[in-house]
Amino acid sequence: MMSLVWLIDDDAPTNLLNKILLKESGFAKEVQDFIYAEEALNELASEDTEFPDLILLDINMPRMNGWEFLQYLKALNRMVTPPTILMLSTSLNPVDRQRAEENKIVSGFIKKPLTTDQLLDLLERYQD
Repeated sequence: MMSLVWLIDDDAPTNLLNKILLKESGFAKEVQDFIYAEEALNELASEDTEFPDLILLDINMPRMNGWEFLQYLKALNRMVTPPTILMLSTSLNPVDRQRAEENKIVSGFIKKPLTTDQLLDLLERYQD
């Protein structure tokens, strides 16, 4: 079980469903969601913030998209070991998947909707 998972997605109903799935499946003790990526960045910039074990990051969001979030996160230069970051998207664009695979701080690309099978696979891959 992961201690803390962050959902960064502008779709509140999707965040609610994912939060329920993550908690009821026993995947995460705590799940925090953010509608806007810059809110998550502001949290990460605070020295008092506990870094999440996993960030599920949407690509297409208003104000700041997932790729921009990653650039700003890298610029924060605060993390010694970044949390596991997975792009969670409805994007069918193969360029998005390739871009995620080539990004050094992204651990993978998951197609929405998030499922129990995907969570079991994630637990196997990323659990300490």
